[in-house]
Amino acid sequence: MILQFKHNEKLVDVYVTRKKIKNIYIKLDQDNKIVVSAPKISTKFFIQKFVSEHFDKFAVLQETNDERHYINFDNKTFYLFGEIVHYEILNKISRDNEIIEYLLFNNKKYKLGKKTIKEVIFNIYKKYLYLYLVIAQSKYEKIMNVETHQILIRIKQSAWASNYVKDKKIFYSTKLAAYSHSTINYVIVHELAHAEHSNHSKEFWKKVSEYEQNYSEIKKKLKSFIYF
Repeated sequence: MILQFKHNEKLVDVYVTRKKIKNIYIKLDQDNKIVVSAPKISTKFFIQKFVSEHFDKFAVLQETNDERHYINFDNKTFYLFGEIVHYEILNKISRDNEIIEYLLFNNKKYKLGKKTIKEVIFNIYKKYLYLYLVIAQSKYEKIMNVETHQILIRIKQSAWASNYVKDKKIFYSTKLAAYSHSTINYVIVHELAHAEHSNHSKEFWKKVSEYEQNYSEIKKKLKSFIYF
């Protein structure tokens, strides 16, 4: 079911799916669509009322996401580690005379198939970001005298990273790969500092400043989506 609500004089689609769940949820998916998961017994009136109460917040967030431009489909470019890189789309004919599309980046071909260009770029992000994090996080763990944390990369909308201190796991946002190494380093330091300080206290920021003196400027870059 698709509902439509108006934001800035434009109609915005909200995609609703009924599932075997107890509560109703709303979020932005990886394609920046507003999606709602509702219990199967939910009436259309109940869903519309819930969405209307939360729509403005997600419409603004969706609009902000669209303005980030970490991928430029028209120019066939995207940001990777703070630099603009180019990709190409190749078409090849299979033995069965089917057209197979590939995304060419860094002299490597990535098959599109049923995936969108964005999904393939996100896979590239995950690969490159993980390789960088393995080295960089290990370095900071030793410098900060912090135990080894498992690295996991997920599509996250609300945070650049999250440290599950008890499990010693840090989940990083896929989109972090668009930012410069110095910005990523700050996020690493930020999350590792949580191993000692659970909240953002004065002691926490003092710890962060020991390893990243310019953290205030980098925080502004993250919030303003300045990748370089």
